[in-house]
Order: sequence, then structure tokens, then C-alpha cells
Amino acid sequence: MALNDDLTKTLENFYKNCKYEKFMFKYQDFMDNKKLNNEVKNYLRILNTNFLFLVDEKKAFREYERVTLPTDNRYLQAFYFLNVVYLAKKKNFDEAKEKLKTYKQYKSLSKEDINSLEIFIDIYSDKDITDIEKMFNLNNRVLYQNVFNARILMDYFALKGDKKCYDYANFLIKQKTDFTDTINRAKDIIYAFKEKK
Repeated sequence: MALNDDLTKTLENFYKNCKYEKFMFKYQDFMDNKKLNNEVKNYLRILNTNFLFLVDEKKAFREYERVTLPTDNRYLQAFYFLNVVYLAKKKNFDEAKEKLKTYKQYKSLSKEDINSLEIFIDIYSDKDITDIEKMFNLNNRVLYQNVFNARILMDYFALKGDKKCYDYANFLIKQKTDFTDTINRAKDIIYAFKEKK
């Protein structure tokens, strides 16, 4: 199997099954592969860091420090997207908004990515968002998208003190992923909800 095919298959499997540990074994193989150039390895590190925000946030912050600005234009959008996510997760909302404004001005990100990131920043800076459940629905064909959306909705409603966070926490537990931070957060919410009853 060609390297690119193997890489595509690995990512497809991860998006479909959300088994980070399995992905990690393949990721290490790719990173150790002498045939892969540094640009592709950096791109993989960008993707892995994005995944880590669901699995192990502390590790995601450490991994982000190892990411470099790609020189290959094909990987720049992934870097810019991660850059804003990282800043928002660090609660540097003003800086995240500034970066996003720049990326918007130079059309460095797609319109969809800009919109998603604007909402992402609003969620974690505790702004009210109308129709958030329509924006982040859970009826996608790809499990990763459903898990990602449920995590965002769980966090949003938890910040608001809304009991809907309990439903999304339950949804996340049922998905049988190995996203440790997400599962632990969901368990904490479920436990807190049961304590209130």
C-alpha cells in the first residue's frame, strides 16, 4: 500500500471509529518513517494536536509547541485553524479574534472554517449563541464529527448551567471512544447532575 493511501486510510478509520490509541500507533509509525518529509510530518502533528484537544488537553498544549508554520500551502489552513483553537483553549480570546480577523482579511481560511472558529471562540468565552444545537447537530455520518459537536454542546451548556449538558455527556459516554479528557468531563457532569437530584 502506498504511503499516501495508508495515511488516508488511517485518518478515515480514526474519523469513523474514534479510537485514538490505534491512531497513535500508526501516527508514531509515520513520524518514524524516513520516507516521509518534514512537511507531511508537521501536518500530521497539526492533525494530532487537534485530536488531542478531545483526548488530553495538557498534552495538546505541549504538542502545539512542537508544530511549525508549514511552508507547503496545502497545510497552511490546518495550521491556521489549529492556531485559533489553541488560543481559544488558552482563553486568549482577544488574540484569537485578532488572528481570525487577519485570516479572514487574507482569505487564509475557508468561510466555513471562519464561521466555525468564530462560534468556537464565542462558546468558550461564554457568549449566548442562538440555535447552537442546529449548528452542531449529532446526525452526521462521521462519528468524529458527532463526538466533536457533542463535546462543544456539552461544554456550552455546562458553562451556562443548563441541564442539557447532561444529555450530551450521556451521548459522549455511549460512543465508546478513548478520548480520555472528554469522557472524564462527561462523567464529572453526569455525577454533578445526579448529586443535584
